[in-house]
Amino acid sequence: MILEADPNFRVAKGVEQARSLLSSLFTEPGPKPKLVYGIADIDALERLFVEFSLDFGYPARLAANIHSRCIYTSIKGHRQGRSDERLLRESRFLTPEQLGGCADLTIIGDTVVFMTYDPEVVAQAVTSALVAAQMTAFFTFLWDHAVP
Repeated sequence: MILEADPNFRVAKGVEQARSLLSSLFTEPGPKPKLVYGIADIDALERLFVEFSLDFGYPARLAANIHSRCIYTSIKGHRQGRSDERLLRESRFLTPEQLGGCADLTIIGDTVVFMTYDPEVVAQAVTSALVAAQMTAFFTFLWDHAVP
């Protein structure tokens, strides 16, 4: 269940609820961002969200035809890039040590989604132009230091 105490702060607990919350951000009425930013632990995403284990692309973003930039980590090393064009994505790699502790962060317009996986999946969406601008600056710093 998605809890809504404040329309600018939403929390979803569990895999299905987190998936629903993220999908809703791409399907809500209104203007869509031209570019989405994400930071992800691909190993955790593969275990929890089957759509990532298939092609590492988020179906709702692809259906909305929104491009993304993704910084990812994996214990398997640098492995994306081959499918980036097909998935409307640019990706860069940081080692697990470099990205230590960052589970998942997605910036969709003025909404930032922080997702944690342990002990359960919890997605927290914060809608704030200021928070989104700050997290985009953080993303850009990491992007400039990641491996293409």
